[in-house]
Amino acid sequence: MVKKILFTSLALSGLLFSTMPPACFADAAAQLKQAETYKQNEQYEQAEAIYRDIVADYPGTDEAFKAQKSSAISQLSETDLLTYLPEGAKLADIPFIQFGPTEETKKTRPNVFYADVDDDAEKEIIVAYYTPPHDYIIDGKPQEAFFRRAHVRVLDWDGTKYVEQWDSGGWGSMFLAGMGARLKGKQQQVYTDNYFNVGDINNDGKPEILFTRSSFGAEGSEFQALSWNGITYEQIAFVEAKIRVDDIDNDGIKEIICDDGYSGIKLPTPKVFRWNGNTYEMVREHVLVGKPYEMVREHVLVGKPVVSVRLILFLAILAAASLIGLILLAKKKASSRGKSRAT
Repeated sequence: MVKKILFTSLALSGLLFSTMPPACFADAAAQLKQAETYKQNEQYEQAEAIYRDIVADYPGTDEAFKAQKSSAISQLSETDLLTYLPEGAKLADIPFIQFGPTEETKKTRPNVFYADVDDDAEKEIIVAYYTPPHDYIIDGKPQEAFFRRAHVRVLDWDGTKYVEQWDSGGWGSMFLAGMGARLKGKQQQVYTDNYFNVGDINNDGKPEILFTRSSFGAEGSEFQALSWNGITYEQIAFVEAKIRVDDIDNDGIKEIICDDGYSGIKLPTPKVFRWNGNTYEMVREHVLVGKPYEMVREHVLVGKPVVSVRLILFLAILAAASLIGLILLAKKKASSRGKSRAT
């Protein structure tokens, strides 16, 4: 019976494709060629529209497969992207590292991601950008752009064009945070990875939007993680400091860790935020061991603080100094009493 059904299905499929006019396939091929021409000319939005039409109008054909594959890697040019942003906006420059060799500090991280962040099987565009004023002049000299605002925007395809789906609003003047100059390049990267990124950190199958903004002024630094809740992008994590993301307990769900001070000096009590099923919450503070970016996993798991050798040494010296001070104070008082009795 199964064989008969399978044979019938194959026969009907063959009949269907045999009765389709050759002109249909010719039209699809022509559209595909036109889309490729648009891509070569960096007219990515026009190419994207044609690719999507081919996939919808000619399902199951080689042309549809090629269009789907091309559409997945089709990207907008910077000029096209700026048309979807506020007037005067600029794409953000996000550092790869902040301290180190000049050739390394000049490198930048991606300011645009293409990912399905709203679980609709279509890729959205997630872009980091700045709004003016981008710079200002004092006494004829250009100053740092402290007054510009840093934004993240999500663009969604509505069937014919990209439209704004969500915007973070402006806050801070750059995508970075206070970085310790003592940290080496690879150590810095575990923090700069989260200045602007897209990825599934809570293992729910959907990528989250991650970004850190700062002004180095009264506003300080803020890290945020957002996830699609079916209606909008909901904040699932907020930390007023630079952070790193790591699965420190090996359960497949990443934790958010704040463990590095401004000057690169390790924090004695790092903050660990763990996913509770709805949001990231701080579970407790832990004593750090080793370098600023390292945590002792087994102690984080059991929730026991670990005292480093340096900390023990420091406490021992402090106790000894206090004891010596008490002894000297006692001797001074005894000497004063002896003198008073003699008189």
